[in-house]
Amino acid sequence: MRRNRRNIVGNNLPNERKIDDECVNIFHKRIYLITTSLSTHYKTYCFTFQKRRFCTVKAAVLHRKTYAFATLKRNYHFLTLLSLQNQCSLSISAP
Repeated sequence: MRRNRRNIVGNNLPNERKIDDECVNIFHKRIYLITTSLSTHYKTYCFTFQKRRFCTVKAAVLHRKTYAFATLKRNYHFLTLLSLQNQCSLSISAP
């Protein structure tokens, strides 16, 4: 008995298994169409999903960083003004 398995056909889609000159489709019709369209644009879809996940995380991280740096900048500006006021008041009060 000769068995011949064929898992990859045409454009690298595993859609048929051939046993003793009998072909059996292992995908349902809708799944096969999705598989075909995904294989055609696989790299584009992967890049889009990766970019979306990265941008979501990046936005959250940048928001926190921006807030932290803005707080530091505001505190630095306030402390600089306070320091200048103290220096001016010391120089005026010293005879």
